[in-house]
Amino acid sequence: MITVVIGGSNSGKSRLAEDLAVRSGCRYRYYIATMVVMDDEGEKRVAKHRIQRKGKGFVTLEIPEDVERAADSIKNPQDTVAVLECVTNLVGNIMFAGVDGSPQSAVNTAELAEIVAGKVVSLAGNVSHLIVVSGQYMPSDDDDEETAAYKSALDKVNIRLRQLADKVYDMKDTDIRDKKETAI
Repeated sequence: MITVVIGGSNSGKSRLAEDLAVRSGCRYRYYIATMVVMDDEGEKRVAKHRIQRKGKGFVTLEIPEDVERAADSIKNPQDTVAVLECVTNLVGNIMFAGVDGSPQSAVNTAELAEIVAGKVVSLAGNVSHLIVVSGQYMPSDDDDEETAAYKSALDKVNIRLRQLADKVYDMKDTDIRDKKETAI
């Protein structure tokens, strides 16, 4: 089963994903963290999430790009729920995986969306329930070329995730919609 939780920054999507994992009925819980900490703000965000998860029984795996590798650490897939936090970071990590941290040449956003979707599907095949957290950002006329490409890629990934999902929680309207009911 794949559940997707999508929302803006500080919308409560991480807390909801964790709560869903705790209520899933699965005995084993994994938290797959994709954030690469680069500054004090990132450190604060990670600390906040660690405190938020404390006592909920999660094993944290820090995997910035190849999230499908988490399967190597999961011992009881049939009784495991995993939270993938967050596709927003995953897309950026893959997009900017060039040697010098610059975007890979001529980012094909549709191809990137399929790469990320493939990683999610691979991971989902190794757990009973995968809860995927993703952000959303509106395009702006002020976006530079890299930012516009990133937002476009993330949007395509989110569309693809909605297609793959059994359930989608959209934090802007905080309702649960089955895949068939989710507007794409």
